[in-house]
Parts: sequence; structure tokens; C-alpha cells
Amino acid sequence: MRFPAFHIFPAFLILSAFQPFSPSALCADAIGGGASGGAILRIGNGAEPQDMDPQTMSAYTDQNIAIALFEGLVSIDEATSEPVPAVAESWTTSDDGLTWTFRLRANARWSNGDPVTAQDFVTSFQRILSPALAAEYAYMLFPIKNAEAFNSGKLAADGNLDGNDSLAGNDSLAGSDKPAANAKSAAAVTTTTATAITATATTAADFAKVGVAAPDARTLVLTLEAPTPHLLSIAAQPMWFPIHPATILRFGKLDRRGTAWTRAGNLIGNGAFALKTWEPNRQITVEKNPFHWDAANTRLDAVVFFPNDDIATDERNFRAGQVDITYDIMPEKIPAYRKNNPAALRIDPLLETFFLRFNTRRPPLDNAKVRAALARAINRDAIARILHGSRAPARSYTPPNTGGYTCATAIPDDFAAARRLLADAGYPGGKNFPVLDIQMNNDAVNRAVLEAIQEMWRRELGITVTLTNKEYRVYLDAQRTIDYDISRSRWVGDFNDPVTFLDMFVTNGGQNQTHWSNADYDRLIAEAARAPGRQERFELYQRAEKILLDEAPIAPVFFGTRTYLISPRVKNWAPSLLGIHRYQKVWIE
Repeated sequence: MRFPAFHIFPAFLILSAFQPFSPSALCADAIGGGASGGAILRIGNGAEPQDMDPQTMSAYTDQNIAIALFEGLVSIDEATSEPVPAVAESWTTSDDGLTWTFRLRANARWSNGDPVTAQDFVTSFQRILSPALAAEYAYMLFPIKNAEAFNSGKLAADGNLDGNDSLAGNDSLAGSDKPAANAKSAAAVTTTTATAITATATTAADFAKVGVAAPDARTLVLTLEAPTPHLLSIAAQPMWFPIHPATILRFGKLDRRGTAWTRAGNLIGNGAFALKTWEPNRQITVEKNPFHWDAANTRLDAVVFFPNDDIATDERNFRAGQVDITYDIMPEKIPAYRKNNPAALRIDPLLETFFLRFNTRRPPLDNAKVRAALARAINRDAIARILHGSRAPARSYTPPNTGGYTCATAIPDDFAAARRLLADAGYPGGKNFPVLDIQMNNDAVNRAVLEAIQEMWRRELGITVTLTNKEYRVYLDAQRTIDYDISRSRWVGDFNDPVTFLDMFVTNGGQNQTHWSNADYDRLIAEAARAPGRQERFELYQRAEKILLDEAPIAPVFFGTRTYLISPRVKNWAPSLLGIHRYQKVWIE
């Protein structure tokens, strides 16, 4: 989640900031039987989704919805953070750890009733690894043999891997963004999908050399580059979710982003819920999927997500009984809830780090001494007080005890050292230092924290930075293209292991987004992936994280928690270290 993470906030409700909206009234239109006739969970979700495509999404708030609509081979148990069976009912591994064989459930179905097959997973993995899709999270499949080579275009077939051929099949399948005209044409697409994918493998790249095979409809075999003990935790992530190939081909090419297949009425998923409505900047409604293999045990009729980036409005709607779970809560409200309504306040552990990214190609941030000075000129204890103790100061990047790993290196809060570093870089007392800008999305926590850092740098270093608020999608695009000086960032771990934080910053990594590159760091991360045991792997991560903190392409600020309000109506909403909940396990009383 990971989502930038898997990663947080904006855009919602065109309504008065002083007038609570009425989710129950909105739900009545979205759910066939009306809000009063079923069990409906209403959730504040913090941001308008970029898309519902699990293979291209990068926002934590998007993943909150994707977890309802799609399901991978395994899921993550909220209470233990351990993988549990999902589409795969069982699996085995070879003695050398290189071959994993998954047995799919006989009753696994798509939301249109089609069976979920092993070939669907093969096609889905080919799609996310295709260079043309340019999926930021493609690297999450790199443990699979030759997956990285295929994604980078190095695994050529017939000398043809110029990026011009895409997973389209043929023009009759690729078409436009218009759906098939009738049931007959839709069925035709379904019957020709396998042919389209097979043909593509010989025109774009030799995917047959990638370690993914479907010997029969219910058996998926993965061959790995090296033993990967945490493979199941990786396989629970959205980028491993299967997509319904025939549906995507109805609206365009398989490796084309942003087509109409993810719209309400078009999207076919395999999760416990199906997409009913998507009203941009207003609400997203998912309803129980009767074809899901465990539908008999799903007690909710629907979940309604309200993409509200206004935390204060979210809290008012909770007090009015119009939202069951808020996305967040204003830090200044925490003391009052602790005193007057502690049962409603939840501060759950969350595997998250709030940090600053530096664009290491823009002067003066191309100077490691400048970055190190900025990273040290932060009073993290003061920021924790601003947040009323709801978050802990972060002086390393990886949260403590992540899968048993705790970083031994710490960035000190040391203004004197920061001033010396800035002077050594040629800016004594901040003289001649240019005005830099910190980019952020609209969020009260962001502004409170960044205004505090802005003042610390002005007072202690003599430099000026501005704060620029961007609409969430614009903010994410700018961070992805590294079009910023300094960017507010948050990362929620995709699974409980340090690699989910540390492999982000390898050279040209999809989530690096700083331009930083260090050959020693890359080597240590690669060696850790091949390490024979946990102790050896963690020692390599210790050395890598020290390089990351010393060269400071980032500046950690605080470790996150999931801080929110929850109604007593909501049952079985367990604290989740990874921030993800399976809604089919929740009910309303």
C-alpha cells in the first residue's frame, strides 16, 4: 500500500464546508433497495481515486477500494499481517525454494460469473510487466524469473522489442474506448482473448521465458530468480491482482492506461464486492458480489466510500451519524475525544513513514551536504507534540521492528551540525541560498507539519521555503515525474518486511522519484535479495539504510499511525498494521 504509497489524500464534495452532507441519502440512489434495506458501511476515504486499475494505481486511498473489487492468490490477515488463502486455496514450494505451485479454488469467479483461471493470472502478469504499461509497481513481480528482463525490454524475441507492439491482439480487439455493441460481440471478444495474448507473445517479447505457467485452469506455477521467503506477502499486493482480460480488450489495448474498462458498469473484478457507481468527487459504491467464492459469509450488502480530503468535514459527518469510519482526524481534536469519547477514537499501529523527498538534480539539492543539513534541521519531537503524541518521531526511514528489523542508524535533530553542513556547502547563514518550494497535497496534517519545518529552517538556517498545495492527482503526477524541489511523501509498507521500504530507492526504481542513484546501495539491496538467511539479509539492509540516511535524498519526519473515528455499529474492524481491511470480514449492528 503500497500502495505510495500505496499514499494518501484529496478531492471531494462540492458542498458547504459548514453543512454536513447526507451519505444515507446518497446511498439510497446507489443501492437498489435503498439505504434502510441493507447493511451498508460508510467510509471516509480521503481522496478521489486516480483509477480503479490495480496494476497502475499507486495511492493508498485507491488501494482501499481495490481491495473490495479484486483479490489475489492470497490476502493479508488484518490482525497478524500474515498471508492467508484467497483465490489460491493451497500452495507448495520446491525444496530449493525456486518453484511455487498454486492451486486455485474451483469456485473462484469473476463478478460476471466467469471462472477465474490460472491463465488469467498469466495474462495479468504479462500485462503489468509489459514495458508499454509503464507500471510503477512492476518491480514487485521481479522475484519471478526473467520478469525484470522482460519489463526492461532486455528479453527479446525475434530481435523485436522496440516497444511498438503492445498487448492488443489485433485492431478488432483493441478497438476504441467504446464497449462491444451487444452480447454477441462481447462473447466474441471473450473467445478470442487467449489467441490475442498468445499472438502478442511472439510479436512484443518472449514472455514464455518468464517464470509463469498455467499447466491447467486451476494450477499456476511460478519459477523464481532466487528463493524469496516473503513471496506470499508480495503476492497479496494489488499489482498481483488478476484482471479480466476480455473486459480490458473491449475498451482498448491490454497495456494502455486509462481506458474505460474501470468505469462503473464496465469493470469486472473478482473481489467480494463489485463496482456499482462511481460519482467523481462525490462517492464510490461497491455492492456484494454474489459470484465471490465466499459470498455466503459476506455480511455487508454494500460499502460506500466518500473521497473527502477535508478532515474537519469528515469529523462533522461522523458526529452527525452520516459516516461510520473517518479517514483521519484533525490532530487538535484528539485530546477532546480522548477525554469525552474515547470509544470512538482509534489510534492503530500503521507501518508508515512520513518523509520529504528531495529532487537531487536541482541545485542546491544536488549537493548531499545541503540535503543532510535540511534533514538535520528538523525538531521531530516538537512535530510529535503538534500531532498530540499520535505519531512518533522518525530518525530513520524504515519503521522500528519492521518484520523484526530496526535500523541502527539515526539522523540527529542537530541544528548546529546542520548550520555547519550548509556553510560547508557554500551557504553560511543561508546566504545566497535560493528559495525552494515544498509541494504537498491538500491536508491539514501536511500543512501543520510543513509550516513547522518551514519555520525551523528559516529560524535555524536562514533560508526561505514556500509551500505549494496541489490537487491530489496533479501532486502525484508531479512526484512521479520528479517535477518538484521538495515533495511531501508518505509510504505505507506493502507488507511487513524492510524490503518494502528500502528497495524503493534503487537506481531508477519506480518509487524512487528523487533521481538519487548510488551503486553501493543498489548492490547491497541486490545482495540482500539473494542472502541465504534473515540475519545476513538484515545486515545488508543496515548498511544500505545508512547510505540512504547519510546521502539524504529523503528526510524522515515521523512514523505513522492510523488515527480515525469509528462507530460502535462497525464490528470486526481489527487494527491493521498495513492499513488494509477485507470488507467481507466486517459487519454492521
